[in-house]
Amino acid sequence: LLYTVILLYNTSEILVKISLLLQYLRIPEAPRKNRKCYIALAFISVYELWDISSAILTCILIQAYWDTSIPYTEGASQS
Repeated sequence: LLYTVILLYNTSEILVKISLLLQYLRIPEAPRKNRKCYIALAFISVYELWDISSAILTCILIQAYWDTSIPYTEGASQS
């Protein structure tokens, strides 16, 4: 359950950021503003894809999220 919540949170986070930037693009202004929005969209998309993939490929075994008998791998945080 925790694993699913982490993935859903990261996915909703990227969708909110992208939707705000796309709404900002609808405001008619200078082309420089649009270029900055597209750069921000690209940066946020790459960062969030990295964030989601790092959440999937963490050092903690996926089963260790719900099965406390499985020990954490060395170097993983135990928070």
